[in-house]
Amino acid sequence: MLDLTLDENEDIYKRVLFFLMDNPGEWRQRSIEHIELSSALWSEREREIDVKPLKAVLADFGVTGDDSVRLVLPITLLPKIPLIDLSITVAGTPVYRVSGGLAGELQAEYILHLVEEAGVAPGRTSEGRDAEAELGELREFLAEMFGLAPGPWIGFLARTGKYGQRRIRKYRHKLGNACAYFFTEWPRLYRYLLDGLKDCELHWYLTYDMYRTWCGKAADIRRIVRTEVAPHNESVAENPLIALPSFVKHGGLSRAVKTAADPGKTFEEKCRSLEDEVNVLLENLRTVLDEAVRKAADIETTTFWSRRRAQWSLVERRLRARPRQPRCEEPHVSASPPGERPSARTADGEARGADRRARTADPGARGACRGTRAADRRACTADPGARAAARRLVATYAGYGRRWELFAECVVPLDDSFIITMSDRRAIYFSHPRKGGRELQKPWFSSSTAWEWVMFKDAVSSHLNIRVTDTSVELGKCELHGESRNLTERAVVDHLYNTDELFSAYSGSRRRPERVWVKCPLRPAHFIRRAHWLVIAGTAAALLTLLRLVDLSWSWPAPAVWWWPPSWWPPLVVRRDIPGQFLSLLLLPTTFAVSLLLVRESSTLSGHATRRRKVLLLLFFAVLWGLALWLLATGHVVHPHEPGALVSPRGAAPQA
Repeated sequence: MLDLTLDENEDIYKRVLFFLMDNPGEWRQRSIEHIELSSALWSEREREIDVKPLKAVLADFGVTGDDSVRLVLPITLLPKIPLIDLSITVAGTPVYRVSGGLAGELQAEYILHLVEEAGVAPGRTSEGRDAEAELGELREFLAEMFGLAPGPWIGFLARTGKYGQRRIRKYRHKLGNACAYFFTEWPRLYRYLLDGLKDCELHWYLTYDMYRTWCGKAADIRRIVRTEVAPHNESVAENPLIALPSFVKHGGLSRAVKTAADPGKTFEEKCRSLEDEVNVLLENLRTVLDEAVRKAADIETTTFWSRRRAQWSLVERRLRARPRQPRCEEPHVSASPPGERPSARTADGEARGADRRARTADPGARGACRGTRAADRRACTADPGARAAARRLVATYAGYGRRWELFAECVVPLDDSFIITMSDRRAIYFSHPRKGGRELQKPWFSSSTAWEWVMFKDAVSSHLNIRVTDTSVELGKCELHGESRNLTERAVVDHLYNTDELFSAYSGSRRRPERVWVKCPLRPAHFIRRAHWLVIAGTAAALLTLLRLVDLSWSWPAPAVWWWPPSWWPPLVVRRDIPGQFLSLLLLPTTFAVSLLLVRESSTLSGHATRRRKVLLLLFFAVLWGLALWLLATGHVVHPHEPGALVSPRGAAPQA
């Protein structure tokens, strides 16, 4: 058995790994994703990947002559959300995922591999360092970014969230306007950087102007990333400054730390050292992404007008780069009558005729024209491999901001095909991905639409199955959206099947997106919906019947005070002979039906799907009971045996 994970095989190991990540369709035949929506908190997922024999793939790298090989396989992308019961099986053998730090290093190496394939490179270097040293520091920074867990940043946002903003708005007249910037997103990041740099004593040299300069460079990176994925305030790819405190703790910014510890340096020199080192990191990262976007001139955009703008800019560049065509040196006599000025159309036709005759008379000139046009086309369309690598560089970097690449070290056969299976329980989010997807459930009027993220182009063909296990919940019309800024682009699929219990999609098209969001509207079952509306209508009818006992007198009394009640306000005249049996006839059946619907639920998912109807029903029920208790407390409800009751117990006329 050949072991590619050994140190002496590191070169082959990385080349094989990058090839497998670049070309998943070369070694994966089919991927099948099963998703079960079992509760309002978790979804159960199972993914199966059918792998072709790797002998033909690894033969190009000199891996032959053995029955099996030990290597690191890229399995899939995992979102940076809570995952429970994660299990991975490769070729029938349980394996474990590599550590987060090693996965971050492999992701950073892959990004730099794409940088090399695309032909882009960082351009700025600081004093006393060469390009190789800057590239090494950029590699370490990318590894820290991709291996960073979002927990510290999420916790800091929770501690300085809306509660702190409300308090500062409440006491703003006392504290002044200077404190307002601390309670927006980016100044909260400034406070996060100050807290994170305390361990290395760098927070003394972090000024607000320095922070604003860094934010300007990070804004350019965020603008590029948001052309590929939906905005997310926890994405480290959008804002690399989130990873800066962790990068410093693990040995990054060594020159700035050394300068800060030098007592012979002035305060300005220490600030300048910190600012320059971070500026070089951000500018190199921005340069790489910007050059990749420019090289991929026909990069896929998200909206109609952005696609049109990209096409127009490409046509403009081609027209400007097109050289002038050789013209005939012989003068051509105009066919216009003497004394008449030739028109523009006639002159244009004469010029084209002269060029045609010149190319026909001189074969060399005709070949030169053809060669010039071919060279023009080659100049306008860059190397397809470099352009594809540039597109993949931008898309991969944007995706790594919210997700981890799952790697597993395993032993696989070379001559036989095998199956990779992965299962886990993943949190369900009912908020739109543009809102960050962090709201699990909001009280009362929360959305009943679940959003599921799926890898949809990691094999030759992709299959997706989503089903609801609770019989009291149905699936609405599900939709597949390509991962983009607004999620408005529909995914290209070959087959769709949508019922009340199952949603299935299949696609083998090369134009399908690599990652998709599945919109899954949830609703109660047909019978439960009808039962809810029937009870809501009965409660509303009981409320209207009780309101009929309250008469409105439209007289116009003089106001009690100068401002209330107004002159048009009608006083309430309530009947004082309401029998108690009428009240019990309205309240008892309504209370029994409402309590049965509010309490009895088969699962948390059905409770979440019926939440809006329950809120409406609870509102009617609360008003009904509130009015009944008010009538009872104010003495408007009488006993049937008391004088003044509308109906006696035996149906006789009320007593005088």
